[in-house]
Parts: sequence; C-alpha cells; structure tokens
Amino acid sequence: MLLICCFLPKLAGACGPSLYPDEARFALFRNGINGQEGFEPFYYSEYFLNSNIPDPTGKDYKRNCREWQHVTGETVNFEDIYSIQYTCAPDSFLSAYEQKNWSAFKQNSFTNWLLKKKNKAYLDYFILAKQMEAAQFHRGDPWTASLLDTNTISLEQLARTALERCNKTKNGFLKTRYAFQAIKTVYYVIERDDLAAYLKAFETYIEPGQSVVKGWGYYFYGLLQQDKFKRNICLLRAFDLSEEKKVAAFNKIEPASLAAIIQQEKDPELKESALAMQGIYTMGRAGDLISALYQVNPGSKYLPLLLTREINKVEDWIWSYAFLGFSNLAIDYEGKRTFSYWNKGYTEDETQQKTLIAANRKNDLEYVAELCTLMAKMAGGQCYDKDFLELAQAHLYNIRGNYTAATRALAGLTLPESSVYYKQWLIESIIICAHTEDISDLKVQNRLLQWLRAVDTAPSPNENNNEATLAENDDDLSELFLVLSKKFQDKGAVNTAGLLYNKSHHQKNRYDGWTSNWSDLYPAQQKKPHSVTPKMNYKQIAFWDRYASPQELEALIAFKDKQHKTAFEQYISPEQWPDAQVYKDLIGTKYMRMERYHDALQVFKSMDQEFWNDNYYYADYLPFTGISDLSTYAPWDKSRMKQYKRTSKTEIVADIVAIVDQLNKPGLSEEQKARHYIQLGNCKLNMTKNGLFWMMLSYGNFGQENRGNSGNFYTYTFYPNTIAYGDNYYGAQSALEAYDQALKLSKNKEQLASVYLYKELALVLSDHVFGNKYDEKRTRTENVNMLRKYFAHTKAYEAATSYCADIDL
Repeated sequence: MLLICCFLPKLAGACGPSLYPDEARFALFRNGINGQEGFEPFYYSEYFLNSNIPDPTGKDYKRNCREWQHVTGETVNFEDIYSIQYTCAPDSFLSAYEQKNWSAFKQNSFTNWLLKKKNKAYLDYFILAKQMEAAQFHRGDPWTASLLDTNTISLEQLARTALERCNKTKNGFLKTRYAFQAIKTVYYVIERDDLAAYLKAFETYIEPGQSVVKGWGYYFYGLLQQDKFKRNICLLRAFDLSEEKKVAAFNKIEPASLAAIIQQEKDPELKESALAMQGIYTMGRAGDLISALYQVNPGSKYLPLLLTREINKVEDWIWSYAFLGFSNLAIDYEGKRTFSYWNKGYTEDETQQKTLIAANRKNDLEYVAELCTLMAKMAGGQCYDKDFLELAQAHLYNIRGNYTAATRALAGLTLPESSVYYKQWLIESIIICAHTEDISDLKVQNRLLQWLRAVDTAPSPNENNNEATLAENDDDLSELFLVLSKKFQDKGAVNTAGLLYNKSHHQKNRYDGWTSNWSDLYPAQQKKPHSVTPKMNYKQIAFWDRYASPQELEALIAFKDKQHKTAFEQYISPEQWPDAQVYKDLIGTKYMRMERYHDALQVFKSMDQEFWNDNYYYADYLPFTGISDLSTYAPWDKSRMKQYKRTSKTEIVADIVAIVDQLNKPGLSEEQKARHYIQLGNCKLNMTKNGLFWMMLSYGNFGQENRGNSGNFYTYTFYPNTIAYGDNYYGAQSALEAYDQALKLSKNKEQLASVYLYKELALVLSDHVFGNKYDEKRTRTENVNMLRKYFAHTKAYEAATSYCADIDL
C-alpha cells in the first residue's frame, strides 16, 4: 500500500513481509487421524521435519518403565519408576546414595524397592546409569564444559565398568541394560578402546531380544560401524524399532543409500523401513513408493503416514492455490524447490506463471486419480485400516471435485462420535454437502451448523503432540469456512460468502489489511466523541470492496440489524459488527467509482459527518484543497477553490455534483460548458491512482500496484475493481473524455492550452507512464506537439514550461 512500510513506522524496521513454512498451506486431511503415535515429526511439512521432538508421547520411556515394573513383579507404582528414570536429576539421586540419606525419596515405591538388600544389583545398575547421565550432561553444560571436575568419572571409565558388569552378571535383564549403557557411553568417548568387545556385547545380549533398548542400541551400534552400508542398515533398524531414536536415526542415515537397500535387501522388515523412509524424504510424488510398500506389507504401520503425507501434498498443490491464492510452484514434479518458500506465490500473476500453474493443476488432478486407484486396490485387499482408506478416498474425490464418488466412499462408514475418525468424517461430510445440496435451504444450513460445531468438540488424536510453532495450525474450521464461502459466492450469496470469509483466520494471498487487528497499530484519532464507536479497519470490508454491489451492501446493513436471525446466521455473524457507517462509506465509494455522484452524495449525507475525521486514514490522505484543484501538478491554473475545513467526503462530492449540475443547466455558453468540463476532468484526474484524492475511489495505494495484478497478502491492490474501473482509475480515461469535450467546445486560446496541458498531465499521472505507453525517451506526444505549434506563447504554456516538472515540454 501507499500505507505500507514507508507509512508504517512500527513495521518499517522489519526485513519485509514473509511467510513461515506451512503458513500458506491448505490442509483438511488431518495427520494421525487413526490415533497412531510416534510419527508426528514426519507429518508433511514445508519444514525439513514437522517437529524435532523425538517420541512426543514418550512411548519408549513408558515401555522402559513397564519393563522395569515387570522386573519388580508389578509391585511398584509405574509413576514412581518414571519419576526416578526421567525426572529425577542424577545429582539428587547420587547425593542421596553417597550420603546414605534417602529421606527425599521415602514416598517413592521404586526407590524403596531398589534399597532392599535382595535388589542391590539393580541399585548398583541405577547408580552407574545416573553416573553416566551426570557425566554425559556435565560435558555438554556450557558452565562446566571447560572445567576439570575431579568428581566426575570419565565416560571411558564408565563404559568399561558397564562392559565388565555386563559380562559378569548372570541377570539377563541387567545384562541387556549394561550392554546398552556400554555401547551408548563408548560412542561418546573421544579416544576409544578397541570397540570389538562393545559391539559383541550388543550382538550377544541385545540384538536377539525384544527389549526397548534394542532400538536404542541399534542407533549407537550403527554409528560405530566402519562399513557405511551396515551403518545405514542399523540406523534403519533403529528407526523402525525405536520411537525415541526415530528422528535421530532419520537425520543420520544417508538418503542416497536407501535406493540400494530397497533393491538389495531381502529382509522384508528392512525393505519396509527403507521404503517408508524414502517416502518421507520424497517431497514430490511418492505414489510408486507407497505402492511398493503395500506389496511388501499390506498392513504396514507406515502406510497411513505416507498416504496422509501424499494427500497433504496434493492438497497443497491444488487447494492452497484454489482457496488461499498461493502458488503451487514452490515444489515442482520432482520435489525440487522452484521458488523459495519465503517468496511463495509472490509472482503468480505473471502470464508464464499462470500457464505453469494451470499445467500443474491438470497434472496434479491426474495424479489424484492415480492415488484413488491405488487406494481402491488397497481397500479391496488386505490393508491396515479400511476406515482410514475409505476416508482417504473420500477426501481425494473431494479434491478432484467428484462429490458423488466421495459420497459413495463415505456410505459404508458408520462412526460414533467417540471415534478417532469422527472429525475427519465431519470434514468430508461438510465438503460434500456444500457441493451437492442447496446451501440456501434452512435445513441444509442447520445441518452444516451442527457439523461445524461438532468439528470443535470431536476427538483430535495426537493434537497435543506437535511443536506449536512448527506444526500446521489447527485451522480446519478456518479452512472449512473458506470452502463454504467459495460455494456461497458461486451461488451469488455474496454477503454470506463474505461473513464466512471474514470468519476464517487463515492466511490468504489477498490483501485484507496489514494485521488482523489494525486498531493495535493505528488507533483512531478520537478527536472528539461521536456516534461511530468501532474503529474502522480494512479487514471489515475487504471482501465486499472486491465483490459486492451497493445493493448487496444495503442488504448487509439490513442483515446486520435483523432482529431474529437463524442459528446459522448468528453463527456466521461477527462477534462485533462494524458500525453501519463503515458499510455506507463503501457504498458511497462504489457509487463514486460508477460516477453516480448524486447517489454517492445522498449516501455520504446520511452518514455521521465526523466519520472521515476519526476513522481509517481519511484525514491523512484526503487533502483540504478543492477536489478540482490539481495544486502544484498544474501551475498554469491560478484559480483556487475554497479549502475544506474538515475531512469530509460529503463536501468533496458536493463540489463534484455542483459541477455536474452546472453542466446540465440550460443556456450555458460553449465556453462556460468547456470550463465546467475542465473542472470535471480535474476532479476525475484528482481521483486517479496518482491523483491527490485517490482515496475517494480506493482504500489503499501501493507503489508497485498495477491494474492487472491481483496482489499479495502484504500489498494493497485495487483488483478486481480494475475490471470495471481500471481505465478510469489507472488510465484517467474518464478525465481525458471530459477534457476532449472541453476541446470541442472552447475557442479560447488560453483555455485550449490548459486543456492540452491537462491531457498531457493525465497521461503522466496515468498508467501510460508505468506501462511504457508514455515514451521514456521523451518523444513528443500529440498534446505536446499541439502546444508547441499553436500555444507556445500562451500564459498557460509559459507557466508550465517554467514551473511544471511533471510534463516534458
């Protein structure tokens, strides 16, 4: 906007507008809808990983505690084991041991069990484990890393002790634990002993078993391998068996090795894990990998994850553009970034980009059809979860626009409200209903309302397991509002569409106001109390500015004041309505664009006359000079109208109406009419994009704005009003027509000279300049040629040559 950056002092210090990854994504197929935990970091995201939290629900930690609880004969409280294992600081435990003072732990059933004489071997293990924990984190502590702490046992000593005890003990449970502590700790030792004994301990005591430490152990065992292929195999096993080491193994494995493992490996479990990891790494199409994974194991735990990722991809490629306006060109067919995410969608309106977007959409829809076929095949055979597949198919059909097929896919599903799938069923049902039923019908609206409210309360498995700053926002309702908004708009119900659009808080690639709450940045001036209580911001009217007619805005005001709204109408209504003045101002502005000045005047007269003084930016951008006064743009014009005493669209439009009424008076001479046409032309020129009164027709003015650009989320744009009014607002066409009328009527040489000067000024101020129609090499226009040939000695011409820097004469 003209209001942007240079006019936004509180924002000017920033690097500029940008989008965080996933902020511009549209995704209605929910991750983890089957309640499966552990894969949260690998949900589809524009980040490398959706989150970096390993094992967000603590499955491995809980499993470890259950194994310890089993050893105790189920006599110990699970929470007490967890407390000592994972929340008790090693220093606290070791201090109690050294001082033989366990008073702080006397209420802990697990500590009491460890302190029994018969369980001394388990206590000895725990002491060693806590010593290892203290030594490992001591080295990583920036306050102690550079200090030689003689009280800290070296990791090398601890690793040797663990290995010695592993080989010595007869207790199989402890032997496994000591073997794990040994191989984990020796990995962190900088100058290691011969590793053979440590590796053998893992192979002998951990690898054959099924303990939780097996997955953890494979991670360290793999990292200690010299052979790269074996190293990657072990990391794959760690990825598959462990939850806590999944992210670490994923980050350590060499992605290039996965294809070779898939081809060479005979072990179906390894091949399954390799296919899954390859699928996660693939940001482009992964349908072939999913199909191969299904062939290896139709019941694979990885299938729902990869299928959900694939659905999220096509949602992003197709729906992010359709509903949010963000380009689907951030990732190409092969998954390569064709544009930085930080610039996603910024240049989508160039012709070449639009062609590519259309081609992408066609290809993506064909790919959706391929995925539907693949899922139908899965549903017909052995599969992990038929309910999941039916919902996934329904969603893909909805993306394709095949709502009949989507309805069929849902027909076989009977889901109670307690089902983990219920929320996804609601989403699919709302989409289908919006596209197959009469959404203007009260019964249909009531059903939609019931479902929308249920989306808020339906079970959301795993919703608390993501990093809030990284995960795709829980914005399903906002996205559903946009789906419904688009359908109501397609049906011609602009006001309902607008209310739903405003109810959505999703980031859209349209300028709806710089922030969601402009009053935080730009409080109204509040010069004196008046009847308009809400502060106006552009977000309140942006949708209607783009799409509504004056009559639809009148209907919106009536709807606002409607006493007995239906439940659906109450639901879509804003919590706080803007004052009717805000809508009236937009009605008057639309009449101004239509050049229905008398109608505009009647609207503005009906408003609170202090409105423009106290709201939005009117007082900043509407001058006090007369509307027909081009000021320093036209130094040849010595006449000056009265100055406005306040910011008032009423007074401005009254002056235009007075000129129009004068033109329509009978008995005027041609010179008088010419003079009025010049005044009218000046008014119209002043209300173009580069005129002094541009805010009479527009709510913003961005420096790089042009009539063909639909804009971005951070730049004001006059589009789509440019379709109807662009010739006048950008091209000064109506102003030029008024000047041409004056040319036909006037015989006065001075007046004719001024008309040619005004016409030339109109070209300078219009998009002739910005579209290179106004020759930058200063080749003379017809106006300038006429002035130089016939009017060079007029006072108007002389004033222009002396004082007008805008016109090259």
